[in-house]
Amino acid sequence: MTPVSSFHQHVNRPTVPSPNSVTATHQASPSLSMELYYGATSNFALMQTIYRDIIPGYTGAPRSQASEVEDGGAGLDMFQFRSIFFGIPDNGRDPSSQAGLASLSGGFISYSLAKQLLECFLETLYHLVPFQPRELFEQQLDDLYITTLHTPRNPSGKHIVLAAIAIAALNTEHYLLADALVSRIKNETAALADIVNIETVQTSIILMKHAYFQNERGRPNSAYLEVGTAVRKAVSAGFHKPAAAHGDCREVIQRTVWCLYICETLMAFFLGRPSSLPRAKIEIPLPVDPFLTCLVHLSQIMSRTVEDMYERPHSSFLAMEKTAAAIYSDLRQFESIMQRCMGFGLHTTTSDQGQGVCQIMLSSLYNHTVLLTYRPFLILRGRWRQMTRTQCRETQSNQHMDKPGSPVWLDATCSAAVNAAYALIDHIARTSHQIPTAKELRYHGFFLGSAVFALIYDMLHDTTLATLHLPRIKMGLRCLYSMRKGEPIASTIRAIELALNKLGLEATSQHEKICTPADEGGNYPSVSDSTGSPGIEKQRGGDAQKPDVLLSTSAQLPDSVTPLASQSAGRAPPLDLAFVDEMGAWEPGWNLNPSIVNMEGFFTWPTLY
Repeated sequence: MTPVSSFHQHVNRPTVPSPNSVTATHQASPSLSMELYYGATSNFALMQTIYRDIIPGYTGAPRSQASEVEDGGAGLDMFQFRSIFFGIPDNGRDPSSQAGLASLSGGFISYSLAKQLLECFLETLYHLVPFQPRELFEQQLDDLYITTLHTPRNPSGKHIVLAAIAIAALNTEHYLLADALVSRIKNETAALADIVNIETVQTSIILMKHAYFQNERGRPNSAYLEVGTAVRKAVSAGFHKPAAAHGDCREVIQRTVWCLYICETLMAFFLGRPSSLPRAKIEIPLPVDPFLTCLVHLSQIMSRTVEDMYERPHSSFLAMEKTAAAIYSDLRQFESIMQRCMGFGLHTTTSDQGQGVCQIMLSSLYNHTVLLTYRPFLILRGRWRQMTRTQCRETQSNQHMDKPGSPVWLDATCSAAVNAAYALIDHIARTSHQIPTAKELRYHGFFLGSAVFALIYDMLHDTTLATLHLPRIKMGLRCLYSMRKGEPIASTIRAIELALNKLGLEATSQHEKICTPADEGGNYPSVSDSTGSPGIEKQRGGDAQKPDVLLSTSAQLPDSVTPLASQSAGRAPPLDLAFVDEMGAWEPGWNLNPSIVNMEGFFTWPTLY
């Protein structure tokens, strides 16, 4: 048998990365062509990576030698995800042509229905945009129905409350109202497009709510454009400066700016695009609202993840892993901030509907950030497994040698990514089961898609993981099937099932019940709930309420890791002599020069070897 070290004489190491983002063109009509770009942190980039690895012999050549962006049109067509990428309305329907909505006066829908939809909004997405008291929304609704159109108490209030009703209508049988309402609101506020004064506060609020509406509707690009316009209006008025926040409007202005900062940061993070409102430019006091305070802290960590993990070159993979560990440490500190501000933590069991909705929002954002912090390592391990399979095939005809496992440090970081995906699916499934209102948050489709596609990618390069990952994937699908049909849910379900079919795996049936995490198996090594040590393994306990919450005996950060048994099942154990020694020094092949490693490109695209 050839020594292990002989194998590594044949192993190539990563070189200059290939394209790092995805773009596509859509011919909306004979005279109208659309072209959009999404970056490395987007779900589209991960789906394109899966597409490249599923299609045999796919080379993915860029459009030109100088291009850093690859055309993802073929991948969008395979996953039938083009409508989400470009935000194409269902069946090409014109939302402005809906009958029965010719007027936005009190008669456009019944008062009882409008009140019911407003209450749904106040129980869910209101928490993300609490720029005005709940009572003011109710007053604006009464003004809309009681006050005549010619003498409204607050003209902009009409549009604010109608935007809330439109958002709430999306997940009900009245969803057809939503597009028509938003279309009419935009038409009526078009005259304010270039005005920058105190009324810009109200206009920015309306635009921001349009952004949340577009995101819930499965139109991420429109959401990005809407919130960008709102940000520029607020900055043009100087609302991010202390002097602008004065008088009776001070609190409204400050809340609006922080809501805009959060919304802009989330949109940029989700789509892999630059943010136009960095935290350093906001000079007003932090929000008093505890939920907004938590979101501001979490948004800052998201920005750091983008800057440090995806944009900034690293001196080596060791430096990159240490950067991820530092970000994860910040996330662990966020848990204590959340406990202090909200009175409950990420894993607190709560039956209160308001607390449950806030908790699922923060938990989803938290776990998605952990996943995005460690997802690059998951893709790197996929490349490693591809490379070792290729090298084994090339050398088996000449000599026999052991197939090495992936490096210990790499398995540990990948465990953090997988556990974040598990936790994301678990919490959404549990909360949706306990608090039905949570199912009205249609952006869960985005988070579930992110988690499920990460697990699919992991299975793509190691089919033995199907027994661990598939139960969670099916749980995620059942959550999606439990939501109202329509976009973006329908496209997300279809894309997941198509990917599973490509792997020869059976998708779940839409008639299966939603299972809480306790109903499902799965013992993948989990991120500790009490320490900052992703990837440190411990035997499963007997807590059925937290099947994937495993306590670690170590309080160290991910600098020190142990082998993960499940990663080496069915093949040779991970190598420990060349990759990680007691001083943390790694094999020279992994200590790349910063000048040849751009992490965004390296992590997103698979032509590394």
